[in-house]
Amino acid sequence: MIHAHLTAAPERSRTLLTRARILEAARQELARDPDSSLGDIAEAAGVVRRTVYGHFNRRAALMEGLMEEATWALRQALAVPRAPVADALTELARFVLAVWPVGDRYRILLRLAPQDLGADRLAEVLAPARDMAEAIISRGQRQGAFQTGVPRSS
Repeated sequence: MIHAHLTAAPERSRTLLTRARILEAARQELARDPDSSLGDIAEAAGVVRRTVYGHFNRRAALMEGLMEEATWALRQALAVPRAPVADALTELARFVLAVWPVGDRYRILLRLAPQDLGADRLAEVLAPARDMAEAIISRGQRQGAFQTGVPRSS
């Protein structure tokens, strides 16, 4: 029984590494060709197709895995403590610089997630960033730094 417990941790670690490798390959392959199949992604990840299916039984599950990574990365970017600033222009610049790397890394999701996971799922993931951007812009409008005639996003 002790032996099984000792081997469980390395096996779990190996499984997580394989999953991460598949997701990274998927991100890269889908950016290169949005119609990439799970077989193409398996080849890019250096695993057999059965391994991909063991982690993600269909394309939507793979897309959801990418979406979970993007959600975590976006939340991390938004949670970085920043010293308070008086003006909304600086605050908006900091916001953009914080979220840009996440958006750049997962930009393929903006194109594929609505069709693979639904527009509501994408909106759910982007809601914290959208809410923060809207708050910064509203503050900037009150300060007179941003125009007020720009319509709100829907």
